[in-house]
Amino acid sequence: MLLLNKKGNKRGISEIVSYTLLIIIAIAIAALVYAFLSKYIPGAKAECPQGDISLEIRDVSCRMTTTGTDLNLTVVNKGLFNITGIGIFVGRENYKTGTNMNRGNTSFVQPLYPGENRTLIYSNSKPDNELLTYTVRILPYAIGDKGVASCDKAVVVEKLDC
Repeated sequence: MLLLNKKGNKRGISEIVSYTLLIIIAIAIAALVYAFLSKYIPGAKAECPQGDISLEIRDVSCRMTTTGTDLNLTVVNKGLFNITGIGIFVGRENYKTGTNMNRGNTSFVQPLYPGENRTLIYSNSKPDNELLTYTVRILPYAIGDKGVASCDKAVVVEKLDC
């Protein structure tokens, strides 16, 4: 009778161990699925700082050369936040897109502080011998909570005759 009692206890313990192992395996599989799927879910996007981001074009001119177009641009930070860089897009009038004039060089060495102005010179290596009206679009970049973000609502557009 004593022997039967011990066998009964072992059977109960083995069921508890098997359920515990099943729970551990289920948790491990859930952790693997989470790790796999978390790579495909986009993270938090950097956003432009809330408040006054304002950029103004004080002066803009262009000069056609045999090797391309030179763009001289003076911008002023009229907002309350530092601007860490700008994207400059030049295209024909009434076009939504244009040539990125400062490709690979969108960040300033020093930020453009509020009230500060800066003169920038960019060259485009595509010669265009036609005298046309162009549109200059400037997209400012600022440092937000999650890194550098483009400020889409602060785009500045200016017409330019070349």
